[in-house]
Amino acid sequence: MMEVLEMSMNRVPVLQENGIQTFFNGPESYSHDGRFNLGESPNLKGYFLLAGVNSTGIQSGSGAEKALADWIMTGHPPMDSAEMDSARIEDWQARDIYWQEHCPQTIVLTYAMQWPRRQREKARNLRRTPFYHAMKAHGTAYDEVQGWECPAWFAPEVVFPESDYSFYRPSCFNYVQEEQKTVTGSVGIIDYSLLQKLLVSGRDAENFLSRVCSNDLAIPVNSVIYSLMLYERGVIESDVMLAHHGPDSFMVISSISQTNRDLNHLKRNIRPNKTIWLSDATSSYGVLPLAGPKARDLSAGITELNLSGKAFPFNS
Repeated sequence: MMEVLEMSMNRVPVLQENGIQTFFNGPESYSHDGRFNLGESPNLKGYFLLAGVNSTGIQSGSGAEKALADWIMTGHPPMDSAEMDSARIEDWQARDIYWQEHCPQTIVLTYAMQWPRRQREKARNLRRTPFYHAMKAHGTAYDEVQGWECPAWFAPEVVFPESDYSFYRPSCFNYVQEEQKTVTGSVGIIDYSLLQKLLVSGRDAENFLSRVCSNDLAIPVNSVIYSLMLYERGVIESDVMLAHHGPDSFMVISSISQTNRDLNHLKRNIRPNKTIWLSDATSSYGVLPLAGPKARDLSAGITELNLSGKAFPFNS
């Protein structure tokens, strides 16, 4: 400790006279990602949390407590608290076997250089899409997103698919640029299987979704629509795509980081005596967009369906 103490005494000379009266060495309260758990418990209404503040509790305490007090009094967060909301944590992220491998990295990285898109090295390969191995064979470098291995970029045969860290252009920049040019100029396949997919079904599903969303869900079966999910006071909770699968069945598609938050938001807004079922189907479906100006031509060559603009229009 002496090196740090000597620098401290040089910065704050009075410490040379008063000395250090107490040393404290004890456990820290870390969440899995190093951010607070702030707000109402996702599973217990009226139970509020402020935990996992670790070493930043002293500097952040008063502001965090003010935000929590406002939340308790008004019934909603006073600011965008998505990164701290306890609902961001999925069940598998709250288990000891995950914490034991993941949290030591969080502690080590607390005061380390926070490179853009810095990736964890431990607790990886927990969730893989159906296309993981096929894309891996083509030189994919993967990023981790909410436990999912997400394709980040593709390396040429002579390049090892490993991302480096930089505040400038990373070494993969040119490869990513070529991918972008290929898709925008021709056609490409993108693995979006890690998107959140919530199923909303039942006799009252359409009216329910039309009430919690900014758009009208009275759309034909087999069509898709974009919308915002809102709080009663008009604040945006999430932006989502909704697919109308059947007469009483919808799929709500959004960012994987919103899974628990969106599911809890929908649960809280179901009114009594309404026939509505909710389920998380994220891991049950793959999502494989075919994108680019030649996507329709390529699709038409591999299916007997009529994919002309008239027969298969936008949002079908």
